[in-house]
Amino acid sequence: MRTTQLRPARHQLNFVNANKCLTAIPVRSTLHRDALIQSVLDPHVRCIEFLNEVRFGTEAVTVNSIVIRRFDGAYMLDIVGHTAPRDVDEEQTLFNGLKSLGVSVLQLDSFDIRREPRLSSAREIWDHRNVDVPFRDRSSILSALSEYGPQSVNSLEDILRATPDFRPSLYALACADLVEIDIATRPLGPNTRVRARR
Repeated sequence: MRTTQLRPARHQLNFVNANKCLTAIPVRSTLHRDALIQSVLDPHVRCIEFLNEVRFGTEAVTVNSIVIRRFDGAYMLDIVGHTAPRDVDEEQTLFNGLKSLGVSVLQLDSFDIRREPRLSSAREIWDHRNVDVPFRDRSSILSALSEYGPQSVNSLEDILRATPDFRPSLYALACADLVEIDIATRPLGPNTRVRARR
């Protein structure tokens, strides 16, 4: 299996773009980028969009945040300590505007975002987002997961008699929202669980 790693242009480093994102999403800091990448790889997240402002009536509040849509609802990510201060009127506009959109606030702090093994696993998988996975290899991986169900990385390698390039391809498929990889339970390794996208 041959893989090609493409390097993104330098100006693209401040944006995250993935199949789940409705548009390329700007990120202000490494912390915001990590939160966004973890959302991209979270199997519960179905769609991600950028929210520039929230309006209610004639008032508007700039938020420059992301909204993640999961099966249980839509949430605007609010990273504690990384939000511009708002006065009482702006907070009320934000509350009413989000409520009218059916969006709740999901507060995260730096500890939540930097929790291991999730942080390192998400970063490692995301580093392979531009790997070119040949159609034959993608088809083999997805067929094996469909036929045998969720597998450990090691078991999947055995089933496919995989080459050393297997893991970069698997990680690229996760970035493309075609497979789910458990990034929260244990560090990436032979026992990491993989399943076809539900």
